[in-house]
Amino acid sequence: MLTEILHRAQAFERRHGRRPNTLFLTHEQYSLLRNEYPEILGESPEIVLGLRIAMTPNKSLLQPKISWLPARVPNYLRQRKIKCQQAEVARATADENSDLFDVLTRSQAQQQG
Repeated sequence: MLTEILHRAQAFERRHGRRPNTLFLTHEQYSLLRNEYPEILGESPEIVLGLRIAMTPNKSLLQPKISWLPARVPNYLRQRKIKCQQAEVARATADENSDLFDVLTRSQAQQQG
């Protein structure tokens, strides 16, 4: 099974130009992999090869599936990034047009207050 996973990962990388980061397995496939290769599966559900393991309901996959999924970012980090981007736009615009900067800061203050 590990050989099949490696072949799928290599084919994914050739086809898409990026390494996969997620391995979809059923509980049965995960148990089989864990019994065959206990040294590559640690305490966390991540293979040493750098693949996160996503468990799927039994019988939903006949073969393991490889994919690339974006990392989930917590909402508070996403909001911080948006606020930083807004501040950068405001600073860049302030150099060009101070009136627009005043409008942006006033509208932001109204939204927060």
